Amino acid sequence: MSYCPNCAQAISSDASACSRCGALFDGGGWGPQAIVPKQHRLVGPDKRSVLEKSLDAVAVIGLVLGPVSCGFAPLLPAGTAVVYAFIGVPLLVAAGVGAALARLLLYLLNRFLGQKVPNEA
Repeated sequence: MSYCPNCAQAISSDASACSRCGALFDGGGWGPQAIVPKQHRLVGPDKRSVLEKSLDAVAVIGLVLGPVSCGFAPLLPAGTAVVYAFIGVPLLVAAGVGAALARLLLYLLNRFLGQKVPNEA
C-alpha cells in the first residue's frame, strides 16, 4: 500500500492519479510514497507525567478561571459574595501561581538533570 504525497490517501503503488485530491503522478520524483507523509501523521501521545498534567490543570484553573469567576460573585448570596471575592479568588490565583512556578521548576530540573523533556524527540 502506498500513500498520496499530497493528501495521504491510501492508493496503489502504480497509481497515476489520486482519487481523493486529483494529484497526477509523473513516475519521477512525484509519486505514491511507501509511508504516510510526515505532515499528515497523527500527533503522538501526550508524554507528560501525571504530576505535570496536574500542575498544568491547577495553573490554568487558578490563573484563568479565578479572575474570570469574579464576574459571577454578584450572583452569589450577599454574605458569600464578599467572602468569595476577598478570600476565594486570591486563593485560587495563589494556587495557580504556585502551580505554574512548580511546573517551571519541574521543567528546569528535568532539563538540567538530563532527563528527556516531554514532547522533545
